[in-house]
Amino acid sequence: MPAKILIVDDDPDFLFVLNRILTKDGHEVIQAEDGAEGLKIAESEKPDMVFLDVMMPDMNGWEVCKRLKAASPNLPVSMCSVLSEPEDIEKSIRFSGADDHLTKPLSFNKVLDAVSHFQSGPHIQEETIPILR
Repeated sequence: MPAKILIVDDDPDFLFVLNRILTKDGHEVIQAEDGAEGLKIAESEKPDMVFLDVMMPDMNGWEVCKRLKAASPNLPVSMCSVLSEPEDIEKSIRFSGADDHLTKPLSFNKVLDAVSHFQSGPHIQEETIPILR
C-alpha cells in the first residue's frame, strides 16, 4: 500500500537515494533539508511516516522527533544516522520517542522493511495539534 513519506535530511545525496528507493516502491515522497522545514511540512502534509536524520544544523533530529511525537504520537518516525553506539540508539528511542533507529548507510531492503513494519503496525495518523505553536 503506497504511503506518504517525509524524509528530513541535510545531505542531498541521501535525500536523492532514499527518494528513489521509496518512489520506485510506489510511495509518495516529501523532502525537507532541515528540522524546521521538516516540522512545517509534517504539519501541512500529514505524512504517514518520517525518515529523520539525527545530525542536522540548527535543530538536531532528536529534537525534531520529540516535537513530531508531541504533536502526533502515532506518527511512525525512523531515525537514520551514522551514529550507531548504544547510547545514540537509546537517545533516539527513549529520549526522542522514535520508533526505530537505522544506521547509515541504509540498504534498499532495510528501508522497505521499515516501511512495511510501520504499515503493518498499529500506527494510525490522526488529526493533530499544530506542531509549531
